[in-house]
Amino acid sequence: DCSPDFTYCLQSAEQQIHHQEDQRQHQVHKTCPQKLRGALALGALALLTFGSVNVGTAYILRNIAKGEPIFIWSDFWYAVKRNWRQALIYGIIDVLITGILAFNLYNLVFGETGFVTSMMFWATVILAVLYFIMRYYIYVQMVTFKLSISKIIKNSLTKSTKKDCLKKVSNG
Repeated sequence: DCSPDFTYCLQSAEQQIHHQEDQRQHQVHKTCPQKLRGALALGALALLTFGSVNVGTAYILRNIAKGEPIFIWSDFWYAVKRNWRQALIYGIIDVLITGILAFNLYNLVFGETGFVTSMMFWATVILAVLYFIMRYYIYVQMVTFKLSISKIIKNSLTKSTKKDCLKKVSNG
């Protein structure tokens, strides 16, 4: 038989333990959304600045190729300010297309095997190569000409499928 004081102490200790566990769980649930918000904020920042960074870089590299003098920061920001709308829109499109291609390749490599899967894999590889060749032309056209995004994509597709371009890719 336990004394009444002893059972009271045990009950009180159990209540304190449960209370401490509840507080820990509450703290964990409180910090998880903060970490998730931070990760989402970084992801959104990367998504929204992806196109702008590519536009600024394309402008600087285009000027280097043309032999024009460059001032890295001022030229970078000039290109970003001049093309920010198209850069934002196409940057999001670019991330989505790249993500979809990567997702498809991952699932086709680690998924089921078979003839249809193999054909889908190689079709995705060809589309990925074609798209990454197009990306070079897209950002250069964006900083050079005043065209709509659909016309830029059309011109990039045309330029990336020409015989000379495909010979350069296949020959290295």
